[in-house]
Amino acid sequence: MCLEFSKIDNEILDFVYKQYSKTIPIIGKYVAGDSQPYEYLIKSIDQFYDQEQLLDLINNNGFSNSEYRNLSNGVSAIHSGWKI
Repeated sequence: MCLEFSKIDNEILDFVYKQYSKTIPIIGKYVAGDSQPYEYLIKSIDQFYDQEQLLDLINNNGFSNSEYRNLSNGVSAIHSGWKI
């Protein structure tokens, strides 16, 4: 099982989430005194595989019965697979 941030399917929600994400480094700088780790987090989420790409990667590495379930309209997803 793998829980990761993912890609949102809904255009409007995706737009709202991306606008919200821009505030995370600002909040991080205010709360933790450093925005750089939060900028990295947002960038890494944006560059990570989408749900289908990660599912293909899992299947191509010998897992079977693989699937994923979106949480919060795709903000995150749980991928699962079996390898025995």
